[in-house]
Amino acid sequence: DGLPLSLVLERSGGALPTERALHVAEQVAGALAEAHGQGIIHRDLKPENILLTERRGEHDVVKVVDFGIAKIVVDSLGSEGAKEDPLSRMGTVFGTPHYIAPEQAAGGTIDARADLYALGCVLFQMLTGRVPFDGPSGIQVLIRHAREAPPHPRALNPGLPEAVSELVLALLA
Repeated sequence: DGLPLSLVLERSGGALPTERALHVAEQVAGALAEAHGQGIIHRDLKPENILLTERRGEHDVVKVVDFGIAKIVVDSLGSEGAKEDPLSRMGTVFGTPHYIAPEQAAGGTIDARADLYALGCVLFQMLTGRVPFDGPSGIQVLIRHAREAPPHPRALNPGLPEAVSELVLALLA
């Protein structure tokens, strides 16, 4: 139940007001903290997997969905380093190119920081109306994530407070 953030962004002309974007991002971060606390890495966080709904009169209540390619990093006894399933083997790339962390794009071992990077990409998009890296093919987008620094958010949204720009760049570091 809810509208995908991708549709909300499309209907709003591509970007959201800063306060609204931060409200959404804060809730996504909370959902990721819960998942990470349970040893789960989402691996495909993107606007299509963030639903916005209304609950008890509160707007933009976030639901993070589609943990279909999530990686479990803690076994049932709670010990880290659990044996990986075949879908999580090193060298396999999962995720959506526009929101994927460089180490994930390279097929390397990932941890919760990959989801925070994806949140940075989503927040960048909510604030600027575009993704930090784009290109004519998925492979070219992945290469740009790995080799280029992201554009400064204020270059695309001059009214953005510097502290918010720094938050986005920290998530993309």
